[in-house]
Amino acid sequence: MRDLFRSVARSLGADSGLFRGLRVPALDGMLPAVPDSAGDNDAFGKSGSQRSPMGCPQVRVVAVAECSSHAVLDTAIGGFSNALAR
Repeated sequence: MRDLFRSVARSLGADSGLFRGLRVPALDGMLPAVPDSAGDNDAFGKSGSQRSPMGCPQVRVVAVAECSSHAVLDTAIGGFSNALAR
């Protein structure tokens, strides 16, 4: 999926959406909760401490999007407490 996304993700904004001749990107992130299963917990982790994890596992998602078209240009996904995968 990563390779497919990277092969088709591109800027979609028209020239009218440029700011002084440049495309304007934005960086955004979120921490959606995923089902509380053993696999999700191992892959993504939970908030809290190692001795006392809390809530459901969370996925850390960071994306770069074009402001004029809202097209997502790149993304990184990782667990709550681990480094992001590119």
